[in-house]
Amino acid sequence: MNHTKIETRPEIDRPVHKAKLNRDAAARDEKTRQTPLVSRVISNENGFLSLRAEWNSLVDHSPVHIYQTFDWQWFWWKHYGANNTLHIVTFRSDDRLVGIIPMFVQPYTVFGKTLYKRLRMIGCGVDSKNNVGLPSEYGPSDYLDVIVLPEYASEIAELFASYVMLSGDAFDEVQFSNVPQRGFLQEYFVSPFEAKGFELTLHSNDNCPYLSMPPSAADFLDRLRPSTRYRVRQSKKEFIQNPPFGLESVVYRSTLDQAFTDLMHLHQIRWNRLGYAGLFSDPRFTAFQKDVLHSFYEQGLLWFKAVRMGGIRTAARLGFFFKGRMYDYLSGFDETLPGAKKRPSLALLISMIEDAIEKDAGTVDFLRGNEAYKFEMTRESTRNTEIFHI
Repeated sequence: MNHTKIETRPEIDRPVHKAKLNRDAAARDEKTRQTPLVSRVISNENGFLSLRAEWNSLVDHSPVHIYQTFDWQWFWWKHYGANNTLHIVTFRSDDRLVGIIPMFVQPYTVFGKTLYKRLRMIGCGVDSKNNVGLPSEYGPSDYLDVIVLPEYASEIAELFASYVMLSGDAFDEVQFSNVPQRGFLQEYFVSPFEAKGFELTLHSNDNCPYLSMPPSAADFLDRLRPSTRYRVRQSKKEFIQNPPFGLESVVYRSTLDQAFTDLMHLHQIRWNRLGYAGLFSDPRFTAFQKDVLHSFYEQGLLWFKAVRMGGIRTAARLGFFFKGRMYDYLSGFDETLPGAKKRPSLALLISMIEDAIEKDAGTVDFLRGNEAYKFEMTRESTRNTEIFHI
């Protein structure tokens, strides 16, 4: 990294130069502005919290994912940000917030001595021990990106590349994780960094299957392979049409916490039987998910259903609905219970897809992973990328 020393003053606005834009439309927009963009580095939690209303307004006008909402980012920081330093870079045009690059600086230390500092994205993967050199064990956020108005994307990318070049000793490395294939970072930020001489490592990693929504449930069934179509119909018959099995929508606050506790239990026992610790073995993940659960419930972003057999929840599925996209986020089921062979988890997934069709969603996103059931539903997928600079 270029270690040119500059003076930085977090929390103080400072004007930055106008960058040459790569796109004609963006260039025309830039010419109409009378003042340059102003950047600011937010490095404390009060500054972070003060952005909430503007942040969510920017999200409303930017084609980003649910993981870029203020609450997701804030709760991640609340539960995973210990021992790190906030480094949120904001961009304003005539005092209007037009871009946010939500990051933090993570020091890597041995015996109390800092070896290097890495600039990372809020929401990124974490490891439970935080040992030097070990990769993250899991990431609660499936897609991470900057939040910008599209007409400012090229200019902000140029400005941020210049900022990193002149960052001095604020950080030694930069890492963007879980970058979506068609997001702002891949579309706009790679070229300016390379043009300034940065050597970037781009590693394609997680597969992200998704389903482009058909106009009706019947059309969806017609798309499936015959064997899958048969299993779907059988599962619907067992759990949607016939008692005593049935689907339960978690729609009341009074049932929310217990249903989530049951989901945690079902998730853990399944993964423990497979020899894994399970996500909820980390108390930070549990606390983070509970905060997100209640926040998204209040905002009407939650999709949460379970299957009951004999009065007991034997399978549960949690998702989010945001900006016309259904996210299939978390599930759990007990495969040892009577009735498990009737595929209650599949019935929940089909119910999610049918609800997405009713909501006129454009996509059901199965998120990261190559699980077989995802590719029984769709042949479409993208890949996330890690972008790294040392």
